[in-house]
Amino acid sequence: MQKLLCTIAFLCLVSASIAQPTPEAERLRQQLKANTKEDTARVRKLLRLSNISTDIDEKERTAREGIAISKKIDDKTGLYNSLLELADAVTLRDDAPQASRLLDMVDSIGKETGNNGLRAQAAFKRTNIRLTPNTDDALKYYLLAVSFAEKENNLLRLGYYQYCTAVLYMTAYNDYRKALEYFLIAEKTAEAGKNKTNLVFVWSGLGDLYTRIGENDKAYNYIRKAYDLHTDTTDIDLTYNLNTSLAKTY
Repeated sequence: MQKLLCTIAFLCLVSASIAQPTPEAERLRQQLKANTKEDTARVRKLLRLSNISTDIDEKERTAREGIAISKKIDDKTGLYNSLLELADAVTLRDDAPQASRLLDMVDSIGKETGNNGLRAQAAFKRTNIRLTPNTDDALKYYLLAVSFAEKENNLLRLGYYQYCTAVLYMTAYNDYRKALEYFLIAEKTAEAGKNKTNLVFVWSGLGDLYTRIGENDKAYNYIRKAYDLHTDTTDIDLTYNLNTSLAKTY
């Protein structure tokens, strides 16, 4: 079951591309070193560096500095996002209790302020296998994240969460009916939001689903659509995966 959850995590995270863009990271380090003024601009740079860095120490350090400055200058948005970045960093350290406390804090803030976007992100981050190894609990958080994203009316976030929920149903539960339901809902959300990236992954997911149930013509058509829409040739892994999927269904 843990292997399945790891697979789900990979499939959902790949669209977010967690590989570190080194030139940008180095540029941010130089900018932060050159200008130490504690303002919202610095908080945004710290957040970005924390998000793209692959160095756990740096991720945690920049997130903590973002929290400290945000509190000092009363930057609520910076504070919320810094807390989320810190939760990611301590999750990578396998410190589940601290990560859970941080996400509890974010969810509490979201509840008090009526910020459904915060609550959606906090719920979704709990689906990480390091925090929620049980599949049924993970499904609960996926559905909660979808619910909050619907209230927030953030089509980009909503479509992504719907896609991940579909992947969970397909790979962990082999519930192809529910998986199809969520893939099709995610497709409509991506089309409404005109989000090509989400469409690529939804169509690729539908191709996988139809391959699993032996409907190879439908599988090929969806993977072909995903391949044709996919224009970011710098994403080598995605290009390879789509090419491989096409070959399997041809």
